Amino acid sequence: RFLMNKMFGEIGKHFESLSSAKQEEVVYAVRKFIEELPEAQREKLRKEIGADNITDNYIRTAIVSGTLSTAFAAAVSVGGFAFYTGAVSLLATLAGLVGFTLPFSVYMGLTSSIAVISNPLFFIPIVAGGGWWLYSSQNHKMRRRLAPLVVAQSVLAYLAGRENAVDHADEALRLWQTAWTEVEQSRAELVRAEHALAATQEGLRRTKNWIRVLNDRQVQQVKNAWKIHIQMKALCVANANDIASARWGYTLRDGGQKLKSCLDATERCRTRHVKAGISGVFDRIGQIMDTRDSEQKTDSAATALASAVIESDGQSASYPAPINELLGRYSEIKAKQQELESELSHNRQKKDALETKESAEQQQRYKCQVERGRTEARYPGLSEIK
Repeated sequence: RFLMNKMFGEIGKHFESLSSAKQEEVVYAVRKFIEELPEAQREKLRKEIGADNITDNYIRTAIVSGTLSTAFAAAVSVGGFAFYTGAVSLLATLAGLVGFTLPFSVYMGLTSSIAVISNPLFFIPIVAGGGWWLYSSQNHKMRRRLAPLVVAQSVLAYLAGRENAVDHADEALRLWQTAWTEVEQSRAELVRAEHALAATQEGLRRTKNWIRVLNDRQVQQVKNAWKIHIQMKALCVANANDIASARWGYTLRDGGQKLKSCLDATERCRTRHVKAGISGVFDRIGQIMDTRDSEQKTDSAATALASAVIESDGQSASYPAPINELLGRYSEIKAKQQELESELSHNRQKKDALETKESAEQQQRYKCQVERGRTEARYPGLSEIK
């Protein structure tokens, strides 16, 4: 609170002496900073300032009275690292608007002090009476992050305090800020690359799943078509005489006559007289083999005839009603198969495109990972800052 009052108190002392335009700029800068804070920090500020809505008039009054610096000090407890870095940036902006330059030690004092006191790990050892715990083996993470800040502040404070010494603090900050900007950019690029890759992989996963579903539907349609073919073949066998007599049309007559001939031959084989007793053993074997051969020829003829009916010009007045009903169902299946094949072709092309995109995005992610590593390795401690 002391540091906050000290830093932002200087702004309040000069505020009333500014022109109306400059005062508006200061108020705007403060309001913009507050609006960009998370809701928890804004709520803390509203409670400290005592206003449900932080208007420009409240900001003016808070700047002049010093309430603003007190409110900022209270907000550190819920803001942490992000808040105090934002506070430094706001302080630099306000100092420039007011027209005076704060010494570098002011910024260093503000950032390093808030960095420590806003961390709960600072209070725990003090309350417990064991300050040594701050540097114990259980606190490596905090030591790793704070040690560079402490060393840097000590070195810069020493250099700035030397007689006739050249103050390189601004140049050091510029170099650090440039490096940190590159780190932030490389991290952002990596996040974007990872999000893009994740989205592509999710799209590829969904596409592959949908292709599997379409393939399953295609297999089912093939089974449905084969069932219709089986039923058609059975009807052709049952109506072989009508087909052979051209009652189903002359285009099928030859196939019908062939089927009828095979059926008759099969029936003759089955009913052929066979000698009795041992002398008829070979005769019976011959009958079985001839019957089996004839049945195969009959099945082949029936299959060919069923295919001819299915491949005819669709439903015909000369076909029995069951045949026309089967042909109607078969047409629906073929139309569905064509629709599925078209959708499958589209999704296969989509899958190929996504796989190519995935490969390119994986390479891009790797490049971003390499670039992030390069930027974070520029100065010690960059990789530790989150």
